Amino acid sequence: MRLITALLLTAAPAIAGAQDAENRLPGPGTAVERVTLHPGETASFTLAPGKDHQLLNAADPGAKGAITIRYDADGARSTVTATSRTGYETVFSILADRDGSGAFKPAAEVQLPGNGTPTVRVFQGKLGTINVGSFAGGPHGDHPHPLDGAN
Repeated sequence: MRLITALLLTAAPAIAGAQDAENRLPGPGTAVERVTLHPGETASFTLAPGKDHQLLNAADPGAKGAITIRYDADGARSTVTATSRTGYETVFSILADRDGSGAFKPAAEVQLPGNGTPTVRVFQGKLGTINVGSFAGGPHGDHPHPLDGAN
């Protein structure tokens, strides 16, 4: 019994850390246009009107209008999987900090259908930490969408 208790106590911080990493967005009322993800992390959000780009509001992955971004990496490649349930097509940019210096550089622009079909982008090599955002398209994002640089 002590062994089981010890294992549960040891695993509790890891489980809590995994849950925290599931959604990297701040709570309600905080306006952000982009979210940063490390390998193994997922963020889910809905879009709201912003000044220059649409804002990302934390949401449950199954929520109506939710967009979910999952980032995975191994030594040979990096994979970004995005799923949108917005009902309309959007486009977003991925910035990458390949060397860990904090200098995010454009990596890709992704077209995302809004019908719940996952879009998968595979990159050869490591992207390091990524930053996704600058969503355009739909009722709140009909402006031209240039690929962002680091902010």
